[in-house]
Amino acid sequence: MIGAIGFAQNNSSGIDQAGAGNSVDVKQYETDQVSQVVQAGNYQSAVVNQASLANFSNIVQNGTSNGANVDQDGERGQSYITQAGQSNWSEVDQDGPDNLSSISQAGDSNSATVDQLPEGAWNESHIAQAGNGNFAYVKQGQYNGGHNYSQISQNGDYNSASVDHQFGHYSNSYITQNGTSNFADVAQGSNYDSFITQNGMSNAATVDQHGNNGGSGLSGVSSILQNGDSNSASVWQSTSAPAN
Repeated sequence: MIGAIGFAQNNSSGIDQAGAGNSVDVKQYETDQVSQVVQAGNYQSAVVNQASLANFSNIVQNGTSNGANVDQDGERGQSYITQAGQSNWSEVDQDGPDNLSSISQAGDSNSATVDQLPEGAWNESHIAQAGNGNFAYVKQGQYNGGHNYSQISQNGDYNSASVDHQFGHYSNSYITQNGTSNFADVAQGSNYDSFITQNGMSNAATVDQHGNNGGSGLSGVSSILQNGDSNSASVWQSTSAPAN
């Protein structure tokens, strides 16, 4: 099934389907929107909504029953989604200008969500998942939050990673998880760097970085490396003194 609606000028939509029971729904409004969808397999679903100016979306699905949803309502947003396997889900919502996201999923029942909010700009998110049942969530850009960078790489099964950049800018988060049932959670204010690497099973890492140093330099850096099983690490950093 194919659905496509375009309004205004210079919008472009390309759809290529091979298999059975695949579905694509594209809606484009205003100017210079570009959407490309390629589906090979059965019962794939792709939905693309684009408005404002010069957004670009590319979705490639191979396998069975994968789903992708892209909503871009800013300027010059870019979204890239690649899915191979079965029952993977990707969702991208980009509302501010000049945001970029990529999601790559290989395996079964992986889930990835990127939410880049309307008051932020120049945010960038990259998610790569290989295995089964992995979960990733990234939120960036609210309250004038911009120029944030997030990278999540998960190899194995049932790993979970989340990044929250909605209250700051110029922060960077890198999460790498190899193994089974690892957990990582990062929340950052402005001008922070966080690095988490976990190899093994059932490891947990939490990083909470708050505040802003008021300048262009780093507010703080956190680095966590865990090898083995059932390790736990937590980091709290703030530019403000604790309350008495």
